[in-house]
Amino acid sequence: MSFLGGVIVGAEGRSGTWTLEEPGEMLETLTGGRTYTGRPVSIQGALRFPAVLDCVVLVSSSVGGMPLIVYRSDSDGGKIRDRNHPTWPMLHDNPNPEMSADEVWEIVVCHLLLWGNAYMAKVRDSLGIVRELWPISPHRVSVNRDAQKRKVFHVDGAPFYSQDILHFRGLSSGGLVGLSPIQLCRQTMGIMAAQEKFQGEFLRSDGKPNVILRHPKELSEPAAKRLKVSWDSVKAGGAAILEEGIEVDKWTMPLDDAQFLEQHQFSDLRVAQMFQVPAGKIGAKSGDSLTYSTNEQNGIDLVTYTLGRWMKRIEGGLKIDPALYPRSVGQASSHFPEFLADGLLRTDVRTRYSAYMLGIKAKFLTVDEVRQMENRPALTAEQIAAFAGPVEPTEENPSDAPSKES
Repeated sequence: MSFLGGVIVGAEGRSGTWTLEEPGEMLETLTGGRTYTGRPVSIQGALRFPAVLDCVVLVSSSVGGMPLIVYRSDSDGGKIRDRNHPTWPMLHDNPNPEMSADEVWEIVVCHLLLWGNAYMAKVRDSLGIVRELWPISPHRVSVNRDAQKRKVFHVDGAPFYSQDILHFRGLSSGGLVGLSPIQLCRQTMGIMAAQEKFQGEFLRSDGKPNVILRHPKELSEPAAKRLKVSWDSVKAGGAAILEEGIEVDKWTMPLDDAQFLEQHQFSDLRVAQMFQVPAGKIGAKSGDSLTYSTNEQNGIDLVTYTLGRWMKRIEGGLKIDPALYPRSVGQASSHFPEFLADGLLRTDVRTRYSAYMLGIKAKFLTVDEVRQMENRPALTAEQIAAFAGPVEPTEENPSDAPSKES
């Protein structure tokens, strides 16, 4: 079987392998992780919670929606877009024949958020140049080191090395693999699962609380059976007939006493903190009043502190891969990828244009650079002449003044 067939098209449900030193995410997925509530929490199962799904979709789709540009360092310390570099079409347009760039980077960030790791298979052409990148589901991969200290990726049990696998890590304690935020915070996830189970069972009983039927004396077995049948009819919408002074005592704590609404709001806030997402972006309450300025600041914080972290992680993982950007010993590659986040940081038109004018007056921005940031082409010679208008006469250039005959 070819590399592409073995790694990418491999069975999604295969169990794979792990070691006692590095058990990997696969074992945690199978066991679900133990929680105080007794409710198992798996990484994939965490997506059923709306707050988790909102955070993952928000962050992954935001990063995926930004173009990944390949730049070349120039002699002046600046950078120039290089559309002719072999990695440009792969990173900017289509990492593989079946997926667009926004879809692939969205998947990569989703895997990082849930698993703490993202893996991609590198597929080369006949010349050995990497032409395709394919995401690999993290539950199929475990990582350890061989006797030569080389990193070994076991994909469905088959070993591969770094020349064939691209690896991005999230927070890590040892640098070999990343840590899953879901498993690190599984106690919070377990409480959310227990709340969900309790409310589901409460609604399944039509909101009727559990009760204790109290009789002043001891009931015979036939009488107890009749009483049970009569009371069960209440759950089906009927009426119970209670005889001989039987009293009804509630056994279930009311939902308002359990403060379930407040618990849900607190859980949503904890999930937002777990993914470092401003609470207002997923509808969670943080205690702060939401105004236009705070909403704008939340957007800036999201790009700077949340999206920026994952963009840098992906950019760095791509840049240091010698299969993508070869470099000499002791020297960095002259090419590097970088996400274009300008669009997400845009403010209103008036504020943006005022900032551009300040940049032009301070002479650290040109008109063409501003037009590039606004996704407009550079000015042509005809446009420059038209914008300049007729030349005003000056004392130094009296010939520029119009003649009396004209």
